[in-house]
Amino acid sequence: MHPRALSLDQKPSHFLTLTIALAILPLAMSLAAQAQTEKVIYSFRGGFNPNFPGKGLVFDTAGNLYGTAVAGGPDDVGTVFELSPLSGGVWQETTLHGFTGRPDGSEPYGPLTIDVAGNLYGTTNFGGGANQGTIYELTPVSGGGWTETLLHSFTGGADGSDPVGGLVLDSAGNLYGTASGGGAHGQGTVFELSPVSGGGWLFAVLHAFTGGVDGGSPAATLVFDSAGNLYGTTEAGGILTDCAFSGGCGVVFELSPVSSGGWHETPIHAFNNTDGALPLAGVTFDTSGNLYGMAFLGGNLSDCQPYGCGVVFQLSPVAGGGWHHTVIHTFTGGTDGANPTAGPAVDSLGNIYGTTQSGGTSTACYGGCGLVFEFSFSGGTWNQTILHDFNSTPDGATPNGTPIFDAKGNLYSTTGSGGKFDHGTVFEITP
Repeated sequence: MHPRALSLDQKPSHFLTLTIALAILPLAMSLAAQAQTEKVIYSFRGGFNPNFPGKGLVFDTAGNLYGTAVAGGPDDVGTVFELSPLSGGVWQETTLHGFTGRPDGSEPYGPLTIDVAGNLYGTTNFGGGANQGTIYELTPVSGGGWTETLLHSFTGGADGSDPVGGLVLDSAGNLYGTASGGGAHGQGTVFELSPVSGGGWLFAVLHAFTGGVDGGSPAATLVFDSAGNLYGTTEAGGILTDCAFSGGCGVVFELSPVSSGGWHETPIHAFNNTDGALPLAGVTFDTSGNLYGMAFLGGNLSDCQPYGCGVVFQLSPVAGGGWHHTVIHTFTGGTDGANPTAGPAVDSLGNIYGTTQSGGTSTACYGGCGLVFEFSFSGGTWNQTILHDFNSTPDGATPNGTPIFDAKGNLYSTTGSGGKFDHGTVFEITP
């Protein structure tokens, strides 16, 4: 199995943090260069149509895009949609499933994952039997249409609650993910779903967070390394004397299978505010085994006062054990961006791509409408290039998804708002 980058989140428990941070963003600086071509391939319309997309997209082998929207559908609690390329650069939207709240779930914030058979898997933040969120599968039907199957309904007890990240598959078809609440200590869980011979799925908790040094409130998609270890982030926990407003600034953790059974959790970095705080998204690997991620807050606390505008970071494995943490970039809230909510993507050359939900030059949004950026390493330093600076209409605002690439190197992602109808967009950036 090779490292994969998947991504997510804006769950309601974070809205206060987001609102505080956005309300105090300065509109500053001027330092970016850009010049790729951005095109909106779908603008969400509202109503029964999918609207306000969740975090991130996934391709199938035929080049179709799949994603989630947290609103829309017959019950206005979210949908799963497909975008299919047509001739002339046009994309056709098809709604594959409209959620009902109970029992199948509501508000699917997390991205989808797809297996080799073309089945889609995802989570919902709410809904289900106890209104604590669900895990679901969508299966294509011969002759057209899709069938939705509920794999697990969270109880809010030992199993967890409120999953806001996506899922990751191993080579045996097991699913892994995080729940941001619940668990033995009320601080969230890492879970596994295993297919059972003859039908059904077996749910197991791999780790229940305590909110202490191991972390708390995981809200992101996990990623595997080549040895089968899982890596992720938590928004809280770690150094409890820092980020007192949230109970610690969060951690990056590793979860390793134990030969005698079970899994062992190891925090590999605890954020201290000046090196980042509240990582809302997961981490991703490069080909050398380095991990990259972004924190929503922290960095230079004099920017986006008093919480900081967030950072891009790297974790490099150290010979003999451990990891070395490096801040690649500290966002200023100006034209370089601010407050990333999605994880980064890394290409085969080691370039880093990502989005920030605010910052940029546009005055259409207070503090900027967000941007897409690239970091490349040369001359001993990381250099930022702005690929697109959003303006709300018609191109979108508050980009919220991890970028993905097609075979030609074009980049795709989502904005959580803006666009022609102000309900978000799916966009393409062409080199």
